[in-house]
Amino acid sequence: MNNLTRHDRWAHTPIPHSLQNPPAFRVFEIVNIIIGASFILLCTLNSLRNQRLTYGFLFLLNSLLCYWMETIGDWGQHLVYSPRFWRHSMLDWLPYKSPNDPAFVPFAYAVYWTAHSIMLMQLAPILQRYWRQLTILQCVLIISLPLNYAFDISVEGLCTYLGYWTYDPGFGPVIHWPGGGRQPLTWPILLMSGWPNLVAYWGGKPPLKNLNIIERWFKLDTWTEPNPAYVAAVRDETDSEDYSETSPLLSGAGVNDIKKATAWWGKWSTRDAHDAKLEYKVKDTVPRWRYELARFGAWFIVFQVSFFVTLVVPLVLRRIASGHDSEYVP
Repeated sequence: MNNLTRHDRWAHTPIPHSLQNPPAFRVFEIVNIIIGASFILLCTLNSLRNQRLTYGFLFLLNSLLCYWMETIGDWGQHLVYSPRFWRHSMLDWLPYKSPNDPAFVPFAYAVYWTAHSIMLMQLAPILQRYWRQLTILQCVLIISLPLNYAFDISVEGLCTYLGYWTYDPGFGPVIHWPGGGRQPLTWPILLMSGWPNLVAYWGGKPPLKNLNIIERWFKLDTWTEPNPAYVAAVRDETDSEDYSETSPLLSGAGVNDIKKATAWWGKWSTRDAHDAKLEYKVKDTVPRWRYELARFGAWFIVFQVSFFVTLVVPLVLRRIASGHDSEYVP
């Protein structure tokens, strides 16, 4: 089955038996591509309507843009995908990488990290309501490990069981599935409890009415001023659904747009309705496009640097330092 590996670089690299003929692999990748592309399109349209980069757009796109480092980390953790998937060769220039790069992974990347962030930032305030002495950051740290384990074992465990990918031999204790797939129980799951939860906390919990931690790090608050149109009334959870970014993936409609099904189509731009729900506004002396470009740049830098430092570097260094190699991921 070595002919399944397309590139000459891995022409003589064996393929794990569990990956040679996984069930419904074509359906799996097509569904991932459709879902990922649909969410990205919806968030792009939503940003155009608001004339502002929304939480969903920023998180989805910056998660996707971290994808190029995925294969480096895969090399470090002995992860290899089934060669049955549609693949690309855009990352073959990397010195350290896993043999196969499925085309669906960038789309799955965007949805996976965004969904994880949304779940975490919805659960953290619930925990804080019961233990008011805890900060949101402390709640995030408490929830992160069990949430990450549940999410990883259920989603990734199923995929390694079916043979879509595997960790072979992997590090630490692993589950040996009957079909030959292997699912680690400690590494990299423990490591993965860091980065996604940090960026979720830095990005904030939608609906965002003010600048988040990332944007304040880059001093974007100096480009803003208090918004006189903001209504400083305390809203309950039901009222918060009126806000245009309540759903970070599909949001964007104003109050009347949500209540009237036809209003969304009757009014394309929701910039005024969106901006009225924010505690700040961009100063008149700052072009809106420049401010939004700066926001995107801030998110991009934080995502790229934090992903590389907290995930890629530890994965690669552990493999190199341990000398624990893999015949399937040379």
